[in-house]
Amino acid sequence: MPPAASVASPALSASASAAVDSFVDATSSSPEALAEYRQGVQGGRDMVRTMALKHLARAEQLDPDLGAAYLREITHGGRGNAVFRFSSIRESFQLAFQHRASLTPPQRELLDAVEPWAREPPALAEADRALVELGKRYPRDVDVPLLLSTVRGIRFDAPGMKLAADDAIRIAPDVAAVWGARARALVFVDDFHGAIAAEEQCLRISPAATGCLSNMARQYDALGECAEAEEASKRLVATDPTLSAAYESRALYLYAAGKPIEAVRSAYDRYLSGLSAAERPAIETSVALIFDLARGDFAAAIAKLPVWEQRLREDPDMARHGFLANTRMELALETGQPAEAIRAADDFFARRDGWVNSAASQEDTSISLLWLKQRAGGDVRAARDAWVAAERTRAARTGVSHDASEGTTWIKGYAAFARNAEEAREALSLMPEAGLPAVWRRDDFAVGEVFLLAGRIDEAVSHLRMRSRFCDRLQHLINTTWARDAYAQALEAKGDTAGACTEYGTVLDLWGHATPRSVTADHARARTKALGCSK
Repeated sequence: MPPAASVASPALSASASAAVDSFVDATSSSPEALAEYRQGVQGGRDMVRTMALKHLARAEQLDPDLGAAYLREITHGGRGNAVFRFSSIRESFQLAFQHRASLTPPQRELLDAVEPWAREPPALAEADRALVELGKRYPRDVDVPLLLSTVRGIRFDAPGMKLAADDAIRIAPDVAAVWGARARALVFVDDFHGAIAAEEQCLRISPAATGCLSNMARQYDALGECAEAEEASKRLVATDPTLSAAYESRALYLYAAGKPIEAVRSAYDRYLSGLSAAERPAIETSVALIFDLARGDFAAAIAKLPVWEQRLREDPDMARHGFLANTRMELALETGQPAEAIRAADDFFARRDGWVNSAASQEDTSISLLWLKQRAGGDVRAARDAWVAAERTRAARTGVSHDASEGTTWIKGYAAFARNAEEAREALSLMPEAGLPAVWRRDDFAVGEVFLLAGRIDEAVSHLRMRSRFCDRLQHLINTTWARDAYAQALEAKGDTAGACTEYGTVLDLWGHATPRSVTADHARARTKALGCSK
């Protein structure tokens, strides 16, 4: 066997005056594996995650004992397409641990620090403390504050997240990933324009930073600036046309920006072409259903539901079955079939334990289906209370920020379930003193509705305007249309008849001729007539 080669990665991007690379060194008998590994490290720092993981995978194929490559996957969000899912982190950690004999002493310290993150359930507060201590021993290594910022983001610790990101910038301001970290931290404090500026700085350092372009598009999306989101998505696919997953968001932003439906279909076709043979049939059916909804052909959409279910039959992923159940329930409610919505919820809950939850939070699917079941007239109080208790236990066990956890629990477990003025006032009386975490902007429909029911109209208008303007509306067309109808009601209550007429008119443009009938369009039509709108 030839002697082991060694690499200290002196060419890796880092601040020439401050940063060091304590966790990068690797040894292998394969120079080719080391070269792939080095490119994988650099790709992560350049915010080109997909390419970085491909390089690391090739390094692992060339040298299966290269523990540093598995460890580096953790800094890139874990293996696979889902970024920072607990299951992905856990898999990368286990592989790094199995090959720990090849790690350097600093790498073993890093592995020990992230071990609490890889537990089931994760111990995020413990991981946070371990990374803080590791940072004291390696104060000039950018990997530690980058990982710490990520862990704090998962904990919804917005101030701590920003402190860690700022520390990373102090150490290595010419590394693109530190500006990506700052952008994520600014999103958590509701500074989306500041986040976009940080993404631009990331791109000045690394023009190929697909991660920063993808995040920038989402930030414009959250602001409701759909033309800008569409432009960012165009830059993304131009930067790397092989990123088939990027074409899904591109399709959504093309639709929101008012581009021809043929362009939207083309982008979706490009997305579908990149899926595996196992994934494609079910997702292809769900995409076709989206286009049915966009043209108001509810009958065609309903007909696709059993096909979608059949194609998911052997899929163990709970989230995918939850998305199907959510769509079935929304369609049932929108077409005036509440009993069918309740049946769909009960069917999901009866079968749920047979599936595997691969997401970070086990309860999100459950609570959204309980919310829909209540809208259909089902009694979900006991199940809702059980979810609230379980969510608080989960948050405490994993180390999620108490204030953030209470805020999100209030939105999902109390605000969303208020159905009249009395329940809305009761829910508002339970709002946490710390307020609501800015990162949950996508729950503004629930918050806007509770303010509307309680008669707090200005606050309702603010929240509902935001929810009705999101640029990914094609993917959540029924929910977003409900939010737009509620926004019109809030404008009407405020005395803005012209604004209300415009919003009701948008609902009618979408589903005024839907078959079978649209409950939301029926309501919009009645209010349009009562207000004397021109449409």
